[in-house]
Formats: sequence, structure tokens, C-alpha cells
Amino acid sequence: MIAPKREFDGSDRSKYDNWERVIYIWRSKYERKTQLQLGSVLIECLAGDAEEYVLSMVPRGEETFDKILEVLNNHYGMDSLPKTTKTLAEFRDLRR
Repeated sequence: MIAPKREFDGSDRSKYDNWERVIYIWRSKYERKTQLQLGSVLIECLAGDAEEYVLSMVPRGEETFDKILEVLNNHYGMDSLPKTTKTLAEFRDLRR
């Protein structure tokens, strides 16, 4: 199994939604793998604050795909931010 090519380090919260989408696309290639197998590979594409946060929040031996994404969604996901903050982040990312 090949790890996702995109890394997320937690330094830019606005990039999390796109990273998460890429991760779900990657996961679709490995539907027959277990949650624990997927989680162990998913950890490889985390770095910096995101990696430290996941390792501090997920108990050792329970690093499943769903658990890792649940922890990341609760911390970095746009659902955890007020709608106005989400709109501001989208506006800030606009390019002319």
C-alpha cells in the first residue's frame, strides 16, 4: 500500500478540507484494507502540529483511519469553525 502523496502539517487550517478530500480519494483505492492498516499508512502523511496532535489524542494501538480523521476534523475541519470564519477563509483564498 502506497501512502498518500499529500502531506498535512496543520500550519494552514484552510488547506485541510482539500487535503481531506484527497485522502478519501486515496482511500477508495484500498477498500479491502482494514481501518488499522489504512490508519498506519495515513499517519505517514502527517507532519508538524497535525502529527503531534493526532499522536496525543489517539491512544496507542487505536490509530484507525476513521479515528485519525475524526480527531483531525474536530481540530482542523471547517465544521468546527463558525460559518463566517469559513466564508472569510474562502474569500482570503480567492485569486485574481
